[in-house]
Amino acid sequence: MDLERLHEEYRRACEAARDETASPETRKAAADDMLDRRHALDAALIEAQQVRDDERRQEQVEAARDRAARLVAGLAPVQVSPFPVDDVRAYGQSKKHGETLSFTIPIVGHVAPGLARQFAAPQAADWTTSDTTTYSSYTVPQRWASELYMFQIAQSGVLAAGPTILTTANGNQINYPKLTTDMSSAVGTEGSAATETNPVFGTTPLNSYRVDGWTPLADELFRDSGVDIEAVLRELALRSLAATAAPYYGNADTGTGNSYPAAITVGTTLGKTAAAVDSVTLDELKELMYSVLPAYRAVGRFVGNSDVTLEVALAKDGDGRYMMQPSASAAEPDRVFGKPWYEDAYFDASGSANKCVVFGDVHAAYIVRQIGGIQVDLSRDFAFTSFETTARWAMWHDAATIDTLAVKHLAFA
Repeated sequence: MDLERLHEEYRRACEAARDETASPETRKAAADDMLDRRHALDAALIEAQQVRDDERRQEQVEAARDRAARLVAGLAPVQVSPFPVDDVRAYGQSKKHGETLSFTIPIVGHVAPGLARQFAAPQAADWTTSDTTTYSSYTVPQRWASELYMFQIAQSGVLAAGPTILTTANGNQINYPKLTTDMSSAVGTEGSAATETNPVFGTTPLNSYRVDGWTPLADELFRDSGVDIEAVLRELALRSLAATAAPYYGNADTGTGNSYPAAITVGTTLGKTAAAVDSVTLDELKELMYSVLPAYRAVGRFVGNSDVTLEVALAKDGDGRYMMQPSASAAEPDRVFGKPWYEDAYFDASGSANKCVVFGDVHAAYIVRQIGGIQVDLSRDFAFTSFETTARWAMWHDAATIDTLAVKHLAFA
């Protein structure tokens, strides 16, 4: 698998698709080829990540076999944890201190070409209890990764619209290819030479930024058999992570891209300026849609803030019929002009010069990097005098627009 070769083929396909000297038929064929190359590149990146994951799992299996062999041979002491395999409650009820219960839940998934992210069944993760003498690993409930995904989709219309998801094991900087400047044309006169232009390609850095939180859990909760402490902790952690991360994908004031993830509207080009300062017409939305190149328009999706979403949902035609076509399934979005519409409550509020709606191929335009999974830690020592166990949690992510033409935005006057 040659990622550099695939990157180069995609770059050449982009150049051909934007060659305004070519015939419409040639440009259409080139645009189709560009999408195929993009999908091939996405598939190769996913395959590379899967290979790395397989290698890491194989290393873990070999290490486990080695430990088992050493135990059988009497070369290593038997490691016995004071905590049951899957019982968080036992940790809270334990009287021992100087220990931390930790686990990491990997976020596992793949991206089907041209479609929204499809999540694979979450893999098992490790619980770890550690102090100066003990170290053991266990399998934790797999619902953590699934519920984080559901909370994220519920919170973020951008994520629901299906950006490219890149999952990495570590947080070192990745320089991802990006179309910086497209070709342009100029008005010429008879007999004059044409103006030469070329697209400019660069890279966008993807780093690792932490989203985290913590809460005290009273010892009484651990002793109360009527409280599902694992479910309480899971909801507290995952809901807060999803709610905190979501604004970085939709709100350019939060996701500035400067030491933070960049919101999808950071780097997109203007497709349409509305006549009003806080409302949009259906004609303006259609102009936004047709400002996007046909190759991207074919799989385009709308993402809009809550005000515009309501405004469009109430719009009617001359016969009094609503223009937003309702979905027949709760799992599918409503549609406008036959294109899916996603609401993102974190987008800029409707106001002068704000970017409140985007349209285009979100999968090609926007990438979200997730690093390492969800880390959760429990400690009895932080709030020792309060008879509480402190729970903290964290996830690492980054995001950026990588194709400035695949998605365009509508701005208010």
